[in-house]
Amino acid sequence: MGDALRVLILWLVLTALGEAMVFQLPFPPAMAVEAQVVDEAFRYLWIIGTPVFAFVLSILLYSLLRFRVAGDPPEDGPPVFGHAPGSLAWLVVTSLLALSLAVQPGLQGLLQLSFPLPSPVIAFCQALGFRLPPTVEGPLIVQVQARQWSWTFNYPQYQIQSKDRLVLPLGRPVRFELTSEDVLHSFWIPAFRMKMDAVPGYTTSLTLTPSEPGRTDIEPTLRVQCAELCGTGHSRMEATVEVVSSDQFAAWVDQQRQKQK
Repeated sequence: MGDALRVLILWLVLTALGEAMVFQLPFPPAMAVEAQVVDEAFRYLWIIGTPVFAFVLSILLYSLLRFRVAGDPPEDGPPVFGHAPGSLAWLVVTSLLALSLAVQPGLQGLLQLSFPLPSPVIAFCQALGFRLPPTVEGPLIVQVQARQWSWTFNYPQYQIQSKDRLVLPLGRPVRFELTSEDVLHSFWIPAFRMKMDAVPGYTTSLTLTPSEPGRTDIEPTLRVQCAELCGTGHSRMEATVEVVSSDQFAAWVDQQRQKQK
């Protein structure tokens, strides 16, 4: 059996093991539309990247085992010359993979995570056949104020405020407008995947759409967690999250209005 055939077999085995792990590795719950987009992109990158990584690893491992020399070699090994067809094939294959990734999940993923999209962009993307996020009017606005080491959530459309407790309606896009009173913080809900910095003196924004009901005491990844080292209380800078139905959210809003009168 030649060296090339052995490397090919090793490559196929490593590729099969790597691809199997894609479907066996448990992912945390994806409880937002955007989280599902992120998870799909991660899986796709793993699927595409595994054969390339396994190819390089197979050659490296086989070379280390097959051509190893005990002690110091008495002389240089035979010269190795380039293989033009092989190099060209490697360049073409990896270039095509890179271009495909730039489109999906690159451009496609960015479009799905963007809200709202300008009308010309929507028309252009529809002509190319890209999937676009559903058009939803009137996202819920939540103004997030970060400070060492707590969170305050203002709902300007309802004139209510909540501290260290974030309540969101199921299936409605939520536009988080973030700022900080002191140092740099980062707003992150692990079950929603995406995160955004809260910068002193500046407002950043992030739009997420809860897709599953739940609350922090049942699903620990459904919480607000600071993801930027911000001082001694950084690890304790959390807030509970509840995703409820539209009716339950309306009832909670009424309850908060009564409390804050």
